[in-house]
Amino acid sequence: MFLLEPRIPFANAALLRHRFGMIPRTHLGTALVPGGDTLELYRRGDDFMIVLDRNELMSTRMNGSEIALAELTLQRLTDNAAPHLLIGGYGMGFTLRAALAM
Repeated sequence: MFLLEPRIPFANAALLRHRFGMIPRTHLGTALVPGGDTLELYRRGDDFMIVLDRNELMSTRMNGSEIALAELTLQRLTDNAAPHLLIGGYGMGFTLRAALAM
């Protein structure tokens, strides 16, 4: 177990929040991807993050590029009265929600 001080275990989330004002990051799950890497899902307060090899790929606090992707794509398809779209991603739904709202 990692220790911040000899008597304060890192796993004690309530103590960390009280003593240091920190919101701990909680590991929620892991999924294997082709090639043997793992995607990991974390929660920190009300925020969720998808991480690959310590790189944050997606987060609920930063989603502007996903919304812009839907908006810019649909702007280019204005000639079509009923465009068909295939939306893929990590599954947080920001691109889909933005496309459906237009």
